[in-house]
Amino acid sequence: MGASQAELAWAINAYTLVFAGLLFTFGVLGDRWGRRRLLVAGLIVFGSASTLTAYSQSPEQLVAARAAMGFGASMVMPQTLSVITNVFPPEERARAIGLWAGAVGLAMAIGPSAGGLLLENFWWGSIFLVNVPFVLLGLALMFFLVPESRDESAGRPDVLGVLLSIPGLVLIVYGIITAGERSSLADWDVYGALVLGLAVLGMFLVHESRAPNPSLDVRFFRDPRFSVSVATVMVLFFSMAGILFFLSFYWQSVRGFPRSSRAC
Repeated sequence: MGASQAELAWAINAYTLVFAGLLFTFGVLGDRWGRRRLLVAGLIVFGSASTLTAYSQSPEQLVAARAAMGFGASMVMPQTLSVITNVFPPEERARAIGLWAGAVGLAMAIGPSAGGLLLENFWWGSIFLVNVPFVLLGLALMFFLVPESRDESAGRPDVLGVLLSIPGLVLIVYGIITAGERSSLADWDVYGALVLGLAVLGMFLVHESRAPNPSLDVRFFRDPRFSVSVATVMVLFFSMAGILFFLSFYWQSVRGFPRSSRAC
């Protein structure tokens, strides 16, 4: 498609930006509207967007389809942990969450290698089209194994909290992505996005601490076990995502690993 390096980078970043910005929102909505319902809808969106991504005809279509994939993934991810909490009894829940975390880590680790294997043997769209059979399998199993569930005591919806979370998360993620692209924090749009994002998230935390039915109960962070666990997972996935993002470029541009003509 003749995509530039910046367009290829945004084909990755568009997914991340939408996914990070809406992850919290769909977690809240899943508790109210039904976790299985949103999980099914998210898988359908993700599978459909994967197909559109595979057959994109221009860099702009590729970026837009990748953003749609992030939209679907943001619907799926928070519901998976909520479903585990609802389906498994307390004595089995820790093992189930451990298996979930291991599967997520394994998927991130094998992604670059699996993608490279597909590119060596098929056309570039195969790295997205391979998602479709997994989506279909997941949908089939869900109808037999996953019951519908929701929070029956959710109270009034925290509309302001949800609306504050979206721009706050999007601005921070955008600032981090743009700073990485330019290797600098000096540009006004980079530090402006970071500062504004932190300010909006600060307003979000203040609101959540005072709201009668908060979307995020900030009192949980008073427990050091909870705070340290969340911080550890955040740093771990932040580091892993950064390493895997640049690993593909390192293998191709620095190490000079071969790419098939069909993939190019």
